[in-house]
Amino acid sequence: MEGIMSNRGKRYSAELKDEVFHDLVVEGKSIQAVSEAYGIGTQTLYHWRRSHHSSVSSDERSELEVLGGEHEQLQRSYRELEQERDILKKAVGYFAKK
Repeated sequence: MEGIMSNRGKRYSAELKDEVFHDLVVEGKSIQAVSEAYGIGTQTLYHWRRSHHSSVSSDERSELEVLGGEHEQLQRSYRELEQERDILKKAVGYFAKK
C-alpha cells in the first residue's frame, strides 16, 4: 500500500507538463507511450490533457491540430523517402556487382 501512496501528491514542473503536452498533441504520441517514456501515470496524463484543452482557445487548438496533421504528413513522407533510398541502395549494389 505504501508504494501506491508514495506517488500521491507528486508535483511536476510546468516545463515537464509543456514537454509532455507537446508529445501528446503536436507529435501525436499515445497516452500510454508518453506515460511509459516519462514515468507518469496515464490518469494523470488524461487529467492534464483535459485541463489543458479547457484552457486553450479554439484558435490555438485549431493551430495545434493543423501542426499535428502536418507532422504526421512529414513523418509519412520521411518513411517513404527512407524506403526509396533503401531501394536505390540495393539497386546500386546489384549493378555494381555486374
